[in-house]
Amino acid sequence: MTFHINTTDHFESAGQSATATVCENAALFGATPERDEFDTRDVWDADEAVTATREAFGLLADVIACDGFQLADERESLLWGFVNMLDAQTQRLDRAADKMMPELRDLQREQDGTEIKSRELELMTDRAQNLTDRRDAFETMRDAAAESYRTVTGNTWRPRRGSHTSQTGTLTSAAIDARDYMRAKKDRRTQAHLTCR
Repeated sequence: MTFHINTTDHFESAGQSATATVCENAALFGATPERDEFDTRDVWDADEAVTATREAFGLLADVIACDGFQLADERESLLWGFVNMLDAQTQRLDRAADKMMPELRDLQREQDGTEIKSRELELMTDRAQNLTDRRDAFETMRDAAAESYRTVTGNTWRPRRGSHTSQTGTLTSAAIDARDYMRAKKDRRTQAHLTCR
């Protein structure tokens, strides 16, 4: 794990040990897993993040670009840009997860029953899943901001290029359960082939 540590001068001036400082910094800033470690942190606090997204959108619309000032003429463009920022982050994370797929497939093919290869595959799968979960979080925030955009401007938010699709908004619990079942079934079949060697 990577910890944010101040210099040793801080230890002496604060009158605490290096271990206490590392623990304090980990509590304040969080501990970031290294590349060879699983990331066990929660992806996000969905309720808090969506509420904050809506509040930030409200501040842009009602405080920064409020009626009676010249910036009000820029309100729709400003609000569009806010939603677009969240969409851009969604797209970036989607591309990053897609780039991991060939390496993930290679690691699946290379499985030889050893603990090392298994660990590499587990870590890569964890990283890919974390990217996808982060992507879904930004998509949820984008969708909340897009709904606020529609409410404030009366227009539907659309990206300048491409299409606006929501992968998280259209999934029902039944669809998720079915997808998980099909994935588990495929994984069992793959595992059976790997152990038949």
